[in-house]
Amino acid sequence: MDMLIVVKNREIIISLKEDSRVLDEIIFCDEHNLTEKLLPKIDELLRKNKLQIADIKKASVFSDSPDSYTTPRIAKTVVNSINWAVR
Repeated sequence: MDMLIVVKNREIIISLKEDSRVLDEIIFCDEHNLTEKLLPKIDELLRKNKLQIADIKKASVFSDSPDSYTTPRIAKTVVNSINWAVR
C-alpha cells in the first residue's frame, strides 16, 4: 500500500494506492493550517480503511508549488517522516 499526498493550488489530496489503483482518498482545502490538518486527515483515512501507518510501504508527495512555499515543505516533511518510520 502506498500513500500519495498531492498539493495543487490550495487543494490537498491524500490517496491510498495499491499498484496504480486508487483505493481511497481524502480531499480538503488548505486554509493555511496544514500543520493542524494533515496528520489528523491521514489518520482519518487510515482508520476508515482499517489500516495502520505500518501498512504503508512508501509515501510520496507531488506539488505544483515551488519548494520554497510552506505547504509543500510541510507535506514533504510528513512524507519523509512516514518513510523513515516504516522502514
